[in-house]
This record gives sequence, C-alpha cells and structure tokens, in this order.
Amino acid sequence: AIPPSTPHRKPSGRMDHMAAHGSQRWKGLVISHIEGKGRAVLTTRSFKAGEVLCDYHGEVVTSDQTHAATSLKETDFMFFYKNGAGEKFCIDAHLDKCPCHPDRETFGRLINHSRKRPNIRPRLFSLKFESGERDVLLFMAIRDIKAGEELLFNYGVNRKNYCGEGLDLEWND
Repeated sequence: AIPPSTPHRKPSGRMDHMAAHGSQRWKGLVISHIEGKGRAVLTTRSFKAGEVLCDYHGEVVTSDQTHAATSLKETDFMFFYKNGAGEKFCIDAHLDKCPCHPDRETFGRLINHSRKRPNIRPRLFSLKFESGERDVLLFMAIRDIKAGEELLFNYGVNRKNYCGEGLDLEWND
C-alpha cells in the first residue's frame, strides 16, 4: 500500500491520520463487543471536532457492478456514493480483511448507526496515489469525542425505510 499525498480538499485534523489510509494503522481506535449490539468501534483517546478518525475501506466499484453482483440482502458493508462528477460508486467492504491489508480488520465497516447520536460523519476525498487518483471516504469527528466512546454515524436510514417491518429495530434510533 502506498501512503496518499496531500488531498485536493484537505480535512482538518492531523495529517498522520491521512497517511494511515495506506497502512490501515489508525491510532486511538479499538474493535470491541457490545452486549446486545455486536461488534463496535470504540475510542482509546480523545478526538477533536473535525479530526479524521479512520476510513471506510474496501474495493471501489461502480454502482452498476455492485447491483449486478449482489442481491438486496447482500448490501451490508457497502457504502454507496456519488463522486464530484455525479458518477455512482460503491465501496464494497464485505470482507473482514481486505486483499490489500490481509493482516488486519478495518474499522470503518464496523461503525454502528445512530440517527440521534452520531459523533462522526463520512466525507469523500479524492487522494493522489502513485497508481493514480482514488476516491477515499474518511470519517471525521462532528464534535469532540472522549476516550471510551463508541463511534456512530447516521447511515441515512430510519424505521420508516422498512415498510413497517423495522419498527422494532432498536439499533435504528
């Protein structure tokens, strides 16, 4: 993996977090198990608002490629987005360990949802690598985060998205 150079739009926070995209060695995070919820990402240090915490790491494919290869029930661990040119893409993070980092589990795919209490948000950046420019989705703190907090972001869904079937989904607050 090749560490990125300076992005076109630089997020606030420490640039060593930007370099961590290439190595997947994000500092201050740990994967934990929360009773009744499953795996989660917790902080081991504090983060300031605007600071980069980690990325959503996986294979970038076109939206059409994704829809052709998966069923609706297989869309867990996929992040759909439009790039600056309006093209539809997906970051497919199905695998616990990606092919480019087979020795480590990535954090972004394990961040849980909260519509009411998010403390991070995803932001799309275009980074230059030796192999060329690539879209990277970085999670940034939307407020100061204390050590020991669970990372949460709004997936953009709510209970009404499930046609009445999701009204009892506690995770979908």
